[in-house]
Amino acid sequence: MEGLFFDYFKMPNEGGYLTTLISIVLRTFLACCALATVFAIPSFSVMMGIMGSICSFTMAVTFPCACYLKLKWRHITPVKKALNIILVFIGLFASISGAITAAMGGAVGAI
Repeated sequence: MEGLFFDYFKMPNEGGYLTTLISIVLRTFLACCALATVFAIPSFSVMMGIMGSICSFTMAVTFPCACYLKLKWRHITPVKKALNIILVFIGLFASISGAITAAMGGAVGAI
């Protein structure tokens, strides 16, 4: 985060006093943001369930199939196109339904 900050504002990223002070302020700000998130969301497990459902299905199923279709569209057979399109929609459906289930708290007491 600090490297991005220094690059964006075109500041030197050396070990000077100002650099150390900015690093401490940025880290403290990020920690306060995390603390505010914990206080703002009443159930941290629900938020993690929503994030896990959305991110896991999107990264594991939807993105690979969509990228494969985008990169190889002209070179793959219609059967592979159809299969990958179906998998993209299954991934989207699973991601959305998992997020809804996590938001309703349905999967919390199942285990």
